[in-house]
Amino acid sequence: RWTIYAATLRAAIEFLPFGSGLSTYADVFPRFQVADVGGFIDYAHNDYLQAFMELGLVAPVVLALLFATWLARFIVLLRDHAGRSFTLLQLGAALGMVPMMLHSVFDFALHMPANAMWFATLAGVMLHPGVEGEPADGIGHPERSEPQPR
Repeated sequence: RWTIYAATLRAAIEFLPFGSGLSTYADVFPRFQVADVGGFIDYAHNDYLQAFMELGLVAPVVLALLFATWLARFIVLLRDHAGRSFTLLQLGAALGMVPMMLHSVFDFALHMPANAMWFATLAGVMLHPGVEGEPADGIGHPERSEPQPR
């Protein structure tokens, strides 16, 4: 795979600053493929390198912004001392995104629709702002100091 990564990086540099275009990897890569790698290569087996080749300088900027957003939200959720069960669910969703982000370094995991939808679902849960006015104990009913007459 290192040979594929190096050839993809050469291709990305040649197509700077705009990249080769979305979904052009399989069409463009044979021009940069070395003899060591036989067969048809349709993915870079690294989502980040492939995005850099296809999108050019936009890819690292967008990926850095997405990671910064993820990290900022994760820190906010860690500092939330309300003890809400939804906050714990959001932290679990954030941690569930980590294996997918790491897997994208070594494979094209997010090109598979089920993985992409699962990742988007986790991102949606993590980035949800929560419900304002929700009590910390998670119970949505106002507390009553005395029984209500019937």
